[in-house]
Amino acid sequence: MVRTENIAVVSSSKLNIDPAWLIAIYQFFNLMAFSIHGRDVAAIRFAREPVLILLLIYLFWQGSAVNRPTGSGLKVSILLFFLFGLYAVFNSIFSLSPFDSFQYYTWFFAVILFFWKIIWSPPNYISLKDLLFETSKKLFALHLAVIVFSYVGGYLLGQEEYFDLRYNELTGDLKYEFGGIFSSTNAFGILLYQTLCLGLIVLTRKNLRFKIGYLASTTIIAFLIYQVNNRSSLLCLIAVLLLVLVFYFKNYLTAIGATVGLIGFILIAPDFLQDKLRLNQFEGARKFGNRTELIEQGITIADEMSFFGVGYYNQRKARKIFGVIDADDNDLNLHNTYLAMLIEFGYFGILVFLGGILLILGKGIWNVQLTDNKPIAMLIFCFLIVMMLFHSSVEDSYNSPGSATFNFFWFLLLMLLAISDEQEESLS
Repeated sequence: MVRTENIAVVSSSKLNIDPAWLIAIYQFFNLMAFSIHGRDVAAIRFAREPVLILLLIYLFWQGSAVNRPTGSGLKVSILLFFLFGLYAVFNSIFSLSPFDSFQYYTWFFAVILFFWKIIWSPPNYISLKDLLFETSKKLFALHLAVIVFSYVGGYLLGQEEYFDLRYNELTGDLKYEFGGIFSSTNAFGILLYQTLCLGLIVLTRKNLRFKIGYLASTTIIAFLIYQVNNRSSLLCLIAVLLLVLVFYFKNYLTAIGATVGLIGFILIAPDFLQDKLRLNQFEGARKFGNRTELIEQGITIADEMSFFGVGYYNQRKARKIFGVIDADDNDLNLHNTYLAMLIEFGYFGILVFLGGILLILGKGIWNVQLTDNKPIAMLIFCFLIVMMLFHSSVEDSYNSPGSATFNFFWFLLLMLLAISDEQEESLS
Protein backbone atom coordinates (compact mmCIF):
# COMPACT_ATOMS: atom_id res chain seq x y z
CA MET A 1 0.00 0.00 0.00
CA VAL A 2 1.24 3.45 -0.93
CA ARG A 3 0.02 6.50 0.96
CA THR A 4 -0.27 9.85 -0.77
CA GLU A 5 -1.49 12.79 1.27
CA ASN A 6 -4.30 11.21 3.34
CA ILE A 7 -5.43 9.00 0.46
CA ALA A 8 -4.68 5.29 0.44
CA VAL A 9 -4.13 3.86 -3.02
CA VAL A 10 -3.94 0.11 -3.51
CA SER A 11 -3.43 -1.94 -6.62
CA SER A 12 -5.91 -4.58 -7.72
CA SER A 13 -5.86 -7.23 -10.40
CA LYS A 14 -9.66 -7.41 -10.49
CA LEU A 15 -11.77 -5.96 -13.24
CA ASN A 16 -11.97 -2.20 -12.77
CA ILE A 17 -14.98 -0.25 -14.02
CA ASP A 18 -14.99 3.53 -14.03
CA PRO A 19 -17.13 4.60 -11.00
CA ALA A 20 -18.86 7.15 -13.21
CA TRP A 21 -20.07 4.31 -15.43
CA LEU A 22 -21.58 2.54 -12.42
CA ILE A 23 -23.69 5.59 -11.62
CA ALA A 24 -24.69 5.95 -15.27
CA ILE A 25 -25.76 2.27 -15.40
CA TYR A 26 -28.02 2.63 -12.37
CA GLN A 27 -29.45 5.91 -13.68
CA PHE A 28 -30.20 4.24 -17.02
CA PHE A 29 -32.33 1.57 -15.35
CA ASN A 30 -33.90 4.20 -13.10
CA LEU A 31 -35.01 6.19 -16.15
CA MET A 32 -36.27 3.06 -17.86
CA ALA A 33 -38.51 2.38 -14.87
CA PHE A 34 -40.38 5.58 -15.72
CA SER A 35 -40.46 4.83 -19.44
CA ILE A 36 -43.34 2.39 -19.64
CA HIS A 37 -45.84 4.59 -21.56
CA GLY A 38 -48.62 3.79 -19.13
CA ARG A 39 -48.04 0.05 -19.40
CA ASP A 40 -47.06 -1.88 -16.28
CA VAL A 41 -44.16 -3.95 -17.65
CA ALA A 42 -42.66 -5.64 -14.61
CA ALA A 43 -39.40 -6.62 -16.31
CA ILE A 44 -38.69 -2.91 -16.96
CA ARG A 45 -40.32 -1.32 -13.96
CA PHE A 46 -38.60 -3.47 -11.34
CA ALA A 47 -35.18 -3.96 -12.97
CA ARG A 48 -33.48 -1.10 -11.09
CA GLU A 49 -33.59 -2.81 -7.67
CA PRO A 50 -31.82 -6.01 -8.83
CA VAL A 51 -29.34 -3.88 -10.80
CA LEU A 52 -28.61 -1.83 -7.68
CA ILE A 53 -27.95 -5.03 -5.70
CA LEU A 54 -25.57 -6.30 -8.40
CA LEU A 55 -23.70 -2.99 -8.46
CA LEU A 56 -23.32 -3.02 -4.67
CA ILE A 57 -22.03 -6.60 -4.77
CA TYR A 58 -19.50 -5.58 -7.42
CA LEU A 59 -18.33 -2.55 -5.39
CA PHE A 60 -17.74 -4.53 -2.20
CA TRP A 61 -16.22 -7.49 -4.08
CA GLN A 62 -13.87 -5.14 -5.88
CA GLY A 63 -12.63 -3.53 -2.68
CA SER A 64 -11.34 0.00 -2.25
CA ALA A 65 -8.48 1.75 -4.00
CA VAL A 66 -9.14 5.06 -2.23
CA ASN A 67 -9.99 5.98 1.35
CA ARG A 68 -10.85 9.65 1.24
CA PRO A 69 -10.52 11.97 4.23
CA THR A 70 -13.49 11.93 6.60
CA GLY A 71 -14.04 15.36 8.06
CA SER A 72 -16.52 16.49 10.68
CA GLY A 73 -19.25 16.87 8.04
CA LEU A 74 -19.24 13.17 7.16
CA LYS A 75 -18.98 12.08 10.80
CA VAL A 76 -21.98 14.18 11.83
CA SER A 77 -23.90 13.01 8.76
CA ILE A 78 -23.19 9.36 9.57
CA LEU A 79 -24.43 9.98 13.12
CA LEU A 80 -27.63 11.55 11.81
CA PHE A 81 -28.16 8.74 9.29
CA PHE A 82 -27.60 6.20 12.05
CA LEU A 83 -30.17 7.98 14.20
CA PHE A 84 -32.57 8.13 11.27
CA GLY A 85 -31.92 4.43 10.58
CA LEU A 86 -32.88 3.52 14.15
CA TYR A 87 -35.97 5.64 13.82
CA ALA A 88 -36.74 3.92 10.49
CA VAL A 89 -36.99 0.57 12.28
CA PHE A 90 -39.46 2.04 14.77
CA ASN A 91 -41.35 3.86 12.01
CA SER A 92 -41.63 0.65 9.97
CA ILE A 93 -42.88 -1.51 12.84
CA PHE A 94 -45.73 0.87 13.69
CA SER A 95 -46.56 1.95 10.12
CA LEU A 96 -49.78 1.26 8.27
CA SER A 97 -47.89 -1.32 6.20
CA PRO A 98 -44.67 -2.52 7.93
CA PHE A 99 -43.49 -4.56 4.95
CA ASP A 100 -43.84 -1.67 2.48
CA SER A 101 -42.07 0.71 4.86
CA PHE A 102 -39.19 -1.70 5.53
CA GLN A 103 -38.81 -2.42 1.82
CA TYR A 104 -38.69 1.27 0.89
CA TYR A 105 -36.29 2.15 3.72
CA THR A 106 -34.01 -0.66 2.54
CA TRP A 107 -34.07 0.74 -0.99
CA PHE A 108 -33.39 4.25 0.30
CA PHE A 109 -30.34 3.26 2.38
CA ALA A 110 -29.06 0.96 -0.40
CA VAL A 111 -28.90 3.89 -2.84
CA ILE A 112 -27.18 6.09 -0.24
CA LEU A 113 -24.68 3.27 0.43
CA PHE A 114 -24.09 2.94 -3.32
CA PHE A 115 -23.19 6.62 -3.67
CA TRP A 116 -21.15 6.61 -0.45
CA LYS A 117 -19.06 3.65 -1.63
CA ILE A 118 -18.38 5.25 -5.00
CA ILE A 119 -17.52 8.69 -3.57
CA TRP A 120 -15.55 7.85 -0.42
CA SER A 121 -14.23 4.38 -1.20
CA PRO A 122 -14.25 3.74 -4.98
CA PRO A 123 -12.71 0.61 -6.55
CA ASN A 124 -10.08 2.65 -8.43
CA TYR A 125 -8.51 6.02 -7.78
CA ILE A 126 -10.21 9.10 -9.15
CA SER A 127 -10.16 12.62 -7.73
CA LEU A 128 -13.42 14.10 -6.51
CA LYS A 129 -13.48 16.76 -9.22
CA ASP A 130 -12.78 14.16 -11.91
CA LEU A 131 -15.52 11.92 -10.49
CA LEU A 132 -17.99 14.80 -10.57
CA PHE A 133 -16.97 15.79 -14.08
CA GLU A 134 -16.94 12.28 -15.58
CA THR A 135 -20.24 11.33 -13.95
CA SER A 136 -21.87 14.57 -15.10
CA LYS A 137 -20.57 14.02 -18.63
CA LYS A 138 -21.95 10.46 -18.83
CA LEU A 139 -25.28 11.35 -17.26
CA PHE A 140 -25.58 14.34 -19.57
CA ALA A 141 -25.10 12.07 -22.59
CA LEU A 142 -27.62 9.55 -21.21
CA HIS A 143 -30.23 12.22 -20.51
CA LEU A 144 -29.62 13.83 -23.89
CA ALA A 145 -30.23 10.48 -25.61
CA VAL A 146 -33.53 10.10 -23.73
CA ILE A 147 -34.55 13.65 -24.69
CA VAL A 148 -33.73 13.13 -28.39
CA PHE A 149 -35.49 9.75 -28.39
CA SER A 150 -38.55 11.39 -26.83
CA TYR A 151 -38.83 14.11 -29.45
CA VAL A 152 -38.22 11.67 -32.30
CA GLY A 153 -40.88 9.31 -30.99
CA GLY A 154 -43.38 12.02 -30.13
CA TYR A 155 -43.14 14.48 -32.98
CA LEU A 156 -41.63 12.48 -35.86
CA LEU A 157 -43.16 9.05 -35.24
CA GLY A 158 -46.35 10.41 -33.68
CA GLN A 159 -46.46 8.12 -30.63
CA GLU A 160 -49.58 9.14 -28.65
CA GLU A 161 -48.12 7.70 -25.44
CA TYR A 162 -45.48 10.45 -25.51
CA PHE A 163 -48.17 13.05 -24.77
CA ASP A 164 -49.84 13.66 -21.42
CA LEU A 165 -53.59 14.37 -21.53
CA ARG A 166 -54.24 17.03 -18.89
CA TYR A 167 -57.62 18.09 -17.51
CA ASN A 168 -58.07 21.58 -16.07
CA GLU A 169 -60.74 21.20 -13.41
CA LEU A 170 -61.31 24.96 -13.25
CA THR A 171 -61.86 25.58 -16.96
CA GLY A 172 -62.97 22.09 -17.96
CA ASP A 173 -60.38 21.99 -20.78
CA LEU A 174 -58.60 18.88 -22.03
CA LYS A 175 -55.14 19.47 -23.46
CA TYR A 176 -52.34 17.24 -24.73
CA GLU A 177 -48.92 18.20 -23.36
CA PHE A 178 -45.60 16.65 -24.36
CA GLY A 179 -44.25 14.26 -21.73
CA GLY A 180 -41.64 12.31 -23.70
CA ILE A 181 -41.08 8.64 -23.02
CA PHE A 182 -42.34 9.21 -19.47
CA SER A 183 -45.82 10.29 -20.63
CA SER A 184 -45.53 12.99 -17.95
CA THR A 185 -44.67 16.66 -18.32
CA ASN A 186 -43.55 16.73 -14.68
CA ALA A 187 -41.02 13.92 -15.10
CA PHE A 188 -39.82 15.16 -18.49
CA GLY A 189 -39.55 18.77 -17.32
CA ILE A 190 -37.40 17.92 -14.31
CA LEU A 191 -35.25 15.62 -16.48
CA LEU A 192 -34.54 18.66 -18.67
CA TYR A 193 -33.61 20.69 -15.57
CA GLN A 194 -31.24 17.98 -14.33
CA THR A 195 -29.66 17.77 -17.79
CA LEU A 196 -29.13 21.53 -17.81
CA CYS A 197 -27.38 21.34 -14.42
CA LEU A 198 -25.16 18.47 -15.56
CA GLY A 199 -24.21 20.45 -18.67
CA LEU A 200 -23.27 23.46 -16.53
CA ILE A 201 -21.01 21.25 -14.41
CA VAL A 202 -19.23 19.99 -17.51
CA LEU A 203 -18.82 23.59 -18.72
CA THR A 204 -16.73 24.39 -15.61
CA ARG A 205 -13.83 22.52 -17.20
CA LYS A 206 -11.58 25.04 -18.94
CA ASN A 207 -11.43 23.05 -22.14
CA LEU A 208 -12.61 24.61 -25.39
CA ARG A 209 -13.32 21.17 -26.85
CA PHE A 210 -16.09 20.68 -24.29
CA LYS A 211 -17.30 24.24 -23.94
CA ILE A 212 -18.62 24.83 -27.46
CA GLY A 213 -20.64 21.63 -27.72
CA TYR A 214 -21.96 21.67 -24.18
CA LEU A 215 -22.80 25.37 -24.29
CA ALA A 216 -24.87 24.81 -27.43
CA SER A 217 -26.55 21.76 -25.88
CA THR A 218 -27.40 23.46 -22.59
CA THR A 219 -28.78 26.47 -24.48
CA ILE A 220 -31.09 24.19 -26.47
CA ILE A 221 -32.14 22.40 -23.27
CA ALA A 222 -32.93 25.76 -21.63
CA PHE A 223 -35.21 26.53 -24.59
CA LEU A 224 -36.87 23.10 -24.30
CA ILE A 225 -37.58 23.74 -20.61
CA TYR A 226 -39.34 26.92 -21.66
CA GLN A 227 -41.19 25.09 -24.43
CA VAL A 228 -42.39 22.17 -22.27
CA ASN A 229 -45.50 23.22 -20.39
CA ASN A 230 -44.20 22.46 -16.88
CA ARG A 231 -44.24 25.20 -14.28
CA SER A 232 -41.80 23.79 -11.74
CA SER A 233 -39.00 23.16 -14.27
CA LEU A 234 -39.52 26.64 -15.78
CA LEU A 235 -39.23 28.25 -12.33
CA CYS A 236 -36.16 26.08 -11.64
CA LEU A 237 -34.58 27.31 -14.89
CA ILE A 238 -35.13 31.00 -14.10
CA ALA A 239 -34.00 30.68 -10.48
CA VAL A 240 -30.88 28.61 -11.17
CA LEU A 241 -29.66 30.92 -13.95
CA LEU A 242 -30.01 33.95 -11.68
CA LEU A 243 -28.26 32.19 -8.78
CA VAL A 244 -25.45 30.94 -11.02
CA LEU A 245 -24.89 34.50 -12.26
CA VAL A 246 -24.62 35.75 -8.67
CA PHE A 247 -22.79 32.97 -6.83
CA TYR A 248 -20.70 31.33 -9.57
CA PHE A 249 -19.90 34.09 -12.05
CA LYS A 250 -20.37 36.89 -9.46
CA ASN A 251 -21.92 38.95 -12.23
CA TYR A 252 -24.21 41.01 -10.04
CA LEU A 253 -25.05 43.66 -12.63
CA THR A 254 -26.18 41.07 -15.17
CA ALA A 255 -28.25 39.28 -12.52
CA ILE A 256 -29.88 42.56 -11.46
CA GLY A 257 -30.51 43.49 -15.09
CA ALA A 258 -32.03 40.09 -15.82
CA THR A 259 -34.27 40.36 -12.75
CA VAL A 260 -35.43 43.85 -13.71
CA GLY A 261 -36.04 42.69 -17.28
CA LEU A 262 -38.04 39.71 -16.02
CA ILE A 263 -40.18 41.93 -13.79
CA GLY A 264 -40.68 44.36 -16.67
CA PHE A 265 -41.75 41.52 -18.97
CA ILE A 266 -44.25 40.32 -16.36
CA LEU A 267 -45.75 43.82 -16.11
CA ILE A 268 -45.89 44.29 -19.88
CA ALA A 269 -47.26 40.85 -20.78
CA PRO A 270 -49.31 39.56 -17.82
CA ASP A 271 -51.63 37.55 -20.11
CA PHE A 272 -48.70 35.61 -21.54
CA LEU A 273 -47.46 34.81 -18.02
CA GLN A 274 -50.92 33.75 -16.88
CA ASP A 275 -51.27 31.41 -19.84
CA LYS A 276 -47.73 29.97 -19.56
CA LEU A 277 -47.98 29.28 -15.81
CA ARG A 278 -51.72 28.50 -15.95
CA LEU A 279 -52.37 30.96 -13.13
CA ASN A 280 -56.13 30.67 -13.58
CA GLN A 281 -55.88 27.38 -11.69
CA PHE A 282 -55.08 29.35 -8.54
CA GLU A 283 -58.21 31.48 -8.62
CA GLY A 284 -60.96 31.33 -6.00
CA ALA A 285 -60.66 28.70 -3.31
CA ARG A 286 -58.00 26.74 -5.22
CA LYS A 287 -55.07 28.57 -3.62
CA PHE A 288 -52.71 25.67 -4.41
CA GLY A 289 -53.87 25.26 -8.00
CA ASN A 290 -54.70 21.77 -9.25
CA ARG A 291 -52.97 20.29 -6.17
CA THR A 292 -55.24 22.08 -3.70
CA GLU A 293 -57.32 19.00 -2.95
CA LEU A 294 -54.25 16.78 -2.42
CA ILE A 295 -52.61 19.29 -0.08
CA GLU A 296 -55.79 19.76 1.94
CA GLN A 297 -56.08 15.99 2.26
CA GLY A 298 -52.47 15.80 3.44
CA ILE A 299 -53.04 18.50 6.04
CA THR A 300 -56.09 16.59 7.32
CA ILE A 301 -54.02 13.40 7.67
CA ALA A 302 -51.19 15.29 9.42
CA ASP A 303 -53.71 16.69 11.90
CA GLU A 304 -55.16 13.28 12.74
CA MET A 305 -52.09 11.00 12.58
CA SER A 306 -49.81 10.09 15.47
CA PHE A 307 -46.63 12.02 16.28
CA PHE A 308 -44.55 9.38 14.46
CA GLY A 309 -46.47 9.43 11.18
CA VAL A 310 -48.09 6.69 9.11
CA GLY A 311 -44.87 5.01 7.95
CA TYR A 312 -42.63 5.28 4.90
CA TYR A 313 -44.34 4.68 1.53
CA ASN A 314 -47.80 4.86 3.08
CA GLN A 315 -49.08 8.25 1.95
CA ARG A 316 -51.38 6.60 -0.59
CA LYS A 317 -52.84 4.14 1.92
CA ALA A 318 -53.25 6.92 4.48
CA ARG A 319 -55.57 8.89 2.17
CA LYS A 320 -58.03 5.97 2.19
CA ILE A 321 -57.55 4.82 5.77
CA PHE A 322 -58.08 8.35 7.12
CA GLY A 323 -61.16 8.69 4.92
CA VAL A 324 -60.10 11.72 2.89
CA ILE A 325 -60.93 9.78 -0.31
CA ASP A 326 -63.25 6.87 -1.08
CA ALA A 327 -61.97 3.32 -1.28
CA ASP A 328 -62.38 3.19 -5.07
CA ASP A 329 -60.68 6.56 -5.76
CA ASN A 330 -57.22 6.81 -7.34
CA ASP A 331 -54.55 6.51 -4.63
CA LEU A 332 -52.24 9.25 -5.90
CA ASN A 333 -49.16 10.59 -4.16
CA LEU A 334 -49.55 13.93 -2.41
CA HIS A 335 -47.19 15.56 -4.94
CA ASN A 336 -45.37 17.48 -2.22
CA THR A 337 -42.08 16.27 -0.76
CA TYR A 338 -42.41 18.10 2.55
CA LEU A 339 -46.00 17.09 3.21
CA ALA A 340 -45.16 13.50 2.25
CA MET A 341 -42.17 13.45 4.64
CA LEU A 342 -44.27 14.88 7.48
CA ILE A 343 -47.00 12.26 7.02
CA GLU A 344 -44.70 9.28 6.43
CA PHE A 345 -41.77 10.09 8.74
CA GLY A 346 -43.74 11.93 11.41
CA TYR A 347 -42.70 15.11 13.19
CA PHE A 348 -39.50 13.66 14.65
CA GLY A 349 -38.49 11.95 11.41
CA ILE A 350 -38.83 15.02 9.23
CA LEU A 351 -36.76 17.09 11.68
CA VAL A 352 -33.88 14.58 11.60
CA PHE A 353 -34.10 13.93 7.85
CA LEU A 354 -34.51 17.50 6.64
CA GLY A 355 -32.20 18.84 9.34
CA GLY A 356 -29.44 16.49 8.16
CA ILE A 357 -29.80 17.68 4.56
CA LEU A 358 -29.68 21.35 5.56
CA LEU A 359 -26.65 20.65 7.77
CA ILE A 360 -24.78 19.07 4.83
CA LEU A 361 -25.65 22.02 2.59
CA GLY A 362 -24.51 24.54 5.19
CA LYS A 363 -21.36 22.61 6.12
CA GLY A 364 -20.48 22.09 2.49
CA ILE A 365 -20.55 25.79 1.69
CA TRP A 366 -18.88 26.88 4.94
CA ASN A 367 -15.78 24.70 4.51
CA VAL A 368 -14.97 25.79 0.96
CA GLN A 369 -14.93 29.55 1.52
CA LEU A 370 -11.81 31.26 0.10
CA THR A 371 -10.62 28.02 -1.57
CA ASP A 372 -10.36 26.74 -5.13
CA ASN A 373 -13.31 24.43 -4.51
CA LYS A 374 -15.75 27.24 -3.76
CA PRO A 375 -17.01 27.83 -7.35
CA ILE A 376 -17.99 24.21 -8.02
CA ALA A 377 -19.42 23.86 -4.49
CA MET A 378 -21.55 26.97 -5.00
CA LEU A 379 -22.75 25.58 -8.33
CA ILE A 380 -23.92 22.35 -6.68
CA PHE A 381 -25.48 24.33 -3.83
CA CYS A 382 -27.50 26.42 -6.31
CA PHE A 383 -28.76 23.33 -8.16
CA LEU A 384 -29.95 21.65 -4.96
CA ILE A 385 -31.51 24.68 -3.29
CA VAL A 386 -33.49 25.54 -6.42
CA MET A 387 -34.79 21.99 -6.68
CA MET A 388 -35.77 21.96 -3.00
CA LEU A 389 -37.71 25.22 -3.41
CA PHE A 390 -39.41 24.87 -6.78
CA HIS A 391 -39.66 21.17 -7.56
CA SER A 392 -39.90 19.37 -4.23
CA SER A 393 -42.95 21.45 -3.30
CA VAL A 394 -44.95 19.99 -6.21
CA GLU A 395 -43.58 16.43 -6.53
CA ASP A 396 -41.99 13.66 -4.49
CA SER A 397 -38.24 14.04 -4.98
CA TYR A 398 -35.30 13.46 -2.64
CA ASN A 399 -37.52 11.69 -0.10
CA SER A 400 -38.28 8.79 -2.44
CA PRO A 401 -35.81 6.48 -4.24
CA GLY A 402 -38.57 5.84 -6.77
CA SER A 403 -38.68 9.47 -7.91
CA ALA A 404 -37.06 10.89 -11.04
CA THR A 405 -34.82 13.26 -9.04
CA PHE A 406 -33.60 11.08 -6.16
CA ASN A 407 -30.29 9.94 -7.73
CA PHE A 408 -29.45 13.41 -9.01
CA PHE A 409 -30.09 15.06 -5.64
CA TRP A 410 -28.25 12.61 -3.40
CA PHE A 411 -25.24 12.20 -5.67
CA LEU A 412 -24.67 15.97 -5.78
CA LEU A 413 -25.41 16.39 -2.06
CA LEU A 414 -22.88 13.72 -1.07
CA MET A 415 -20.36 15.10 -3.58
CA LEU A 416 -20.72 18.51 -1.91
CA LEU A 417 -20.09 16.89 1.47
CA ALA A 418 -17.03 15.00 0.18
CA ILE A 419 -15.52 18.14 -1.36
CA SER A 420 -16.14 19.94 1.92
CA ASP A 421 -14.48 17.21 3.99
CA GLU A 422 -11.49 17.08 1.66
CA GLN A 423 -11.09 20.83 2.00
CA GLU A 424 -11.40 20.65 5.80
CA GLU A 425 -8.71 17.97 5.94
CA SER A 426 -6.30 19.95 3.77
CA LEU A 427 -6.80 23.12 5.82
CA SER A 428 -6.23 21.28 9.10
